[in-house]
Amino acid sequence: MNKKTILHFYYVLIAVFFTLQLLTYINWPGDQTWFAERARELNYDYLGFAFQRYETWSSRLLIESATMFFSVHYLLFDIALFISSYLFIFCFNELVLKKEDIHLKFFTPILFVLLFSGEMFIGAGLIATVTNYYFPIVCLTVGMWLLNKQKTWGWILGIPIFIFAVMQEQIAFYSFLLFGSIVVVDYFWKKSIVLPHVFSLVVSLFGVASAKLSPGSAVRLAEEIVAWYPEFNDLSLWQKIYYGFVETNRVLFVDLDLLVIPLLFLAVLILSILKKRYLSSGLSLLMLILTLGQQLDIMTPFRTLKAMMANVREQPPFVEDLYIWFFLILLLAVIVVVIFDVFADQKIAISATIILIIGYGARMLVSLSPTIYASGVRTFMPLVFSTLIVLSFLLKEIYQIIAPKMDRVID
Repeated sequence: MNKKTILHFYYVLIAVFFTLQLLTYINWPGDQTWFAERARELNYDYLGFAFQRYETWSSRLLIESATMFFSVHYLLFDIALFISSYLFIFCFNELVLKKEDIHLKFFTPILFVLLFSGEMFIGAGLIATVTNYYFPIVCLTVGMWLLNKQKTWGWILGIPIFIFAVMQEQIAFYSFLLFGSIVVVDYFWKKSIVLPHVFSLVVSLFGVASAKLSPGSAVRLAEEIVAWYPEFNDLSLWQKIYYGFVETNRVLFVDLDLLVIPLLFLAVLILSILKKRYLSSGLSLLMLILTLGQQLDIMTPFRTLKAMMANVREQPPFVEDLYIWFFLILLLAVIVVVIFDVFADQKIAISATIILIIGYGARMLVSLSPTIYASGVRTFMPLVFSTLIVLSFLLKEIYQIIAPKMDRVID
């Protein structure tokens, strides 16, 4: 059995594990009950439901249809979840690690499982959350891989898959920023214009415009304000951004609901030690101590930060707001500093930073929604995706240092 066959078998095993992990939550209460009842009322008119929802609730169109369909057909959802997970792992590795040693491709699926934890998918029920957040990320990745083939079959398959992805407003915004950056890089760094990248940028722009102009979006906003955040319209734009900024960093740094920060700094710590970049080693170790110490209830500056964050909506004194701003900006600045310190190629450092900023910006988009506190960690999925990309960059650097040493030991 050759290495490629073993690798694909490994992808299948990881996809099976991930699918089974998520399916343990399938019978938990969620929106699938409402969607299934609505399907019966509409005599299973899935396509008609998409247009109805566009007018009355959401710009997601076919994503709404898929949510209804899978809420009725559980077995088909199970199969789709497995296939999409396999395709995501395969296409992601082909996009990010295509020219790398095949051994390196065995590590990214592990990072995928660690980052996309099962509890990310239970906020609105498994089927609704997976279909509205995970499947669009998968389609974005698979669509990018197909379009980059620049072959007729790739365009035929890639266009509808990519369009489905950007029907989700967060993914449309993420994709618009990502391909906007890629097109700029193509033009100024590589002196070229890549058709799939320009196409993806234009389609993403249409996705953003659709989310903004959909009649249903305004209806949904009004109803969610009443249901989730009655004071939302009384907030200034600055307050919305500030509350979103605090909530985003609370999840990332203080409550540690996701493994984004620990895995990022652990990878930087390993790479910085191998490269003898002691500034990054010290900063990464300090960040790991602070974040993990908070979870162990050890007295750290994060305890004060958490206490201040709890009062952020209570109009705290200016000094408390200043402390929060200063501390959080300092934490984010540390990430930028260590990334630029450990990557010798500044183009890779710039790319990694931009990718993280885009993911962070897609999460911050939720600041403009009254569901900012109700949506939970599922709205962090674009940022988790960005983190997976950057961790792959770090993993490549680590492997390039370790692999020759391992070969010498074996020899």
